[in-house]
Amino acid sequence: MPPSRILLVEDVQLHKALALELLSARGHSVTVAGSAGDALGLLARERFDAVLVDLHLPDGGGEAVLEGLNGSLPVVAFSAHEEPEAQLKARGFAGRVLKPLDAQRFAQQVEAFLPGHGRLGGLRAEAEAEAEAEAEADALGPLLEDLLERFARTLPGQVETLSTLLADARANPKDADRQQRLRALAHQLRGTCGSYGYDAVGAACAQMEDVLEAFGAHPSAKMWEALEGMLADARAGLAARPST
Repeated sequence: MPPSRILLVEDVQLHKALALELLSARGHSVTVAGSAGDALGLLARERFDAVLVDLHLPDGGGEAVLEGLNGSLPVVAFSAHEEPEAQLKARGFAGRVLKPLDAQRFAQQVEAFLPGHGRLGGLRAEAEAEAEAEAEADALGPLLEDLLERFARTLPGQVETLSTLLADARANPKDADRQQRLRALAHQLRGTCGSYGYDAVGAACAQMEDVLEAFGAHPSAKMWEALEGMLADARAGLAARPST
C-alpha cells in the first residue's frame, strides 16, 4: 500500500497526537494544521492526497477548507457528531471518520478515502485488515500508553474547568458566550475522552453538549439541574478504569 500525504486539521492537542501517530505508523506523511486558515495556507503551498478536518475549529468548520479546494481532493469530516454521512456528502465531504478514535481501525478508516485505497481502490479482505490493525496497535502499545498517561494527568483539571464554566454560565444565564465556552469544552471532551478510554466521562460530556444545544438561548432551572447531574457523572467517571 503506497503512503500518502495527509493534511490533518485539528485544534485539540491530544487528538492531534493520537491521529498523527496512528497514521504515521502506516507510513503516511502527515502535516498538522490547527485552524482552517492554517490549512488553506498549507494547501496553497503544498500537495496533499487528502484532508482530514475537524468540523469544529477555532475559525469555523470544515466548510472553509472545502470551499478553498473546490473538489480537487478528498476532504473527510472528523467529528464527534454523528451527522448522517449522506448529509456530509451533500455538503461536499468525501465522508466522515467519527470521534472517539478507534486505535485499531482509525488509520484504515482514513485510508478508505485515499486515492488507490479502500473505497476508492477496492477493499482488502476484512480478516486481513483486522489482523494488520491489531498487529500495528500492539507495536504502538508503548506510545499509546504514554499518550494515555498524559491524557489521564490532564483530564481532572479539564473536568474542573468544566465545573467552573458551568457555575459561571449558570450565574449569568443571559450570557450566550459563557454557554458557548461551556459547550465547546463539553464537545472537546466528548471526543477525546472516548478516544482515550474514559467512556463514562465522554458520555456525560456528550449529554451536556446535547442539552446545551437543545435549550439554546432559553436556559431553564431544569437545564441547569440536568447539567449538574451530568457533571457529577463526569466526575464519577474519572475513577473508572480506562476501557482501552
